[in-house]
Amino acid sequence: MTEVPARVLRVAGCVLLAALVYLSLPATDAAAAGPRVGLALFALVGGLWLTQALPLALTALLVPLLAVPAGVSDLRTALAPFAHPIIFLFLGGFALAAALQHKAWTAPWRWPCCGWRAAVAAWRSACCSRCPPSFPCGSATPPRRP
Repeated sequence: MTEVPARVLRVAGCVLLAALVYLSLPATDAAAAGPRVGLALFALVGGLWLTQALPLALTALLVPLLAVPAGVSDLRTALAPFAHPIIFLFLGGFALAAALQHKAWTAPWRWPCCGWRAAVAAWRSACCSRCPPSFPCGSATPPRRP
C-alpha cells in the first residue's frame, strides 16, 4: 500500500478548513455571497501559507487566481497590486543586486573607473593606477594579492 505524501494531506486539510469556514457562515442571498466566499478563500490561503503545503510564491498567486472565478473580484482589481510602482522598484533593486553580484562588478575599485563623477578624487586616482579608464568595466582583471 502506498503512503499519501504529507504535502497532499496538508493541501487537503486546508481545503477542508476552507469548506468548513464557508459552510459555517450563515447563507444569505446570492448577491451578498462575496464575504462568505472571501473568508473561505482567506482560510484556504492562510492555511496553505501556515503549513507551507505549496511554495509561498504559488500561494500568493492563488489569491487573485481564485478570487476571480469565485466572483469576489474582477481580474483588473485582483491583479492591480502586482503592478504597483513599488513592486517594480523592488524588482529593479533585485535585478541591480543580481548584476552587481556578477564577477565583473564585484571589485568596488573598478566602479570609479567607469566614469562615476561622484567618486572621491583620491580613490579614483588609486583605482585608475590599477585599472586604466580606457578599459570598459569588467574587462580588466583585478590585481593578484599575495
